Amino acid sequence: MELNYIYNLVGKIEYVVVPYDIWNKVSDYAKKIDIPILKEEEQKFNPAEFRGMLSHYNFNTEQELKKIKDQWNQNI
Repeated sequence: MELNYIYNLVGKIEYVVVPYDIWNKVSDYAKKIDIPILKEEEQKFNPAEFRGMLSHYNFNTEQELKKIKDQWNQNI
């Protein structure tokens, strides 16, 4: 079995080319165990699932923004 990789401009692997017979075996297996093979745009994202996730940190948004701005000015 030989896999081929396609790299992006910075040298990071972006795609893997899989031989067709292996793809058939994997997709048949996924169908048997009922794992949907979805494209990224078909997957549903529900931001409401993450609501309140950081509420226990009690962030002061204005103070945090000021810190970020101050760090930016110090690094110039």
